[in-house]
Amino acid sequence: MAGRSAAEIIFFVSTVIVATAVAGSFMQRTNEYSQIFKQQSEHIKEKISQEIKIVNDPTMIPKAKYEGAYYYVFYVKNIGKENILFAKNNVGVYIDGYRVDEKDLRMRRTPEILEGETTEVLVDSSLWLLKPGDHKIEIVLENGVRDSLEFIIE
Repeated sequence: MAGRSAAEIIFFVSTVIVATAVAGSFMQRTNEYSQIFKQQSEHIKEKISQEIKIVNDPTMIPKAKYEGAYYYVFYVKNIGKENILFAKNNVGVYIDGYRVDEKDLRMRRTPEILEGETTEVLVDSSLWLLKPGDHKIEIVLENGVRDSLEFIIE
């Protein structure tokens, strides 16, 4: 009888140890998943609260002289709920799928666009991409928020 009780105690203790290990493993995985979900939700929150809109008339892109050269002017409005960092080093400008080099680009009112404010992105008018015809500009923030506009150069 005493041998049987000792065996039952050993089985019980080993069952408790295994159950504890399994529960600990589940808790660790749950914690990892909750951290991943938290990071993703922060990224989604940032993308939702930051939004831009290119507000030009696509048939009439203005041209302006700036620092001795002529540039096409694109107006970008912050229509999100947060201020947006907006400088050459954290914004990508693409025309017809080609990235515009920083030397062909100027930005006014940097480094930040306040909520509801509009800023100007100037693209060198002598850029080989901007021949007469239909084009598409896309402006991409460093967090992936983007807007595009199809426009005509005459």
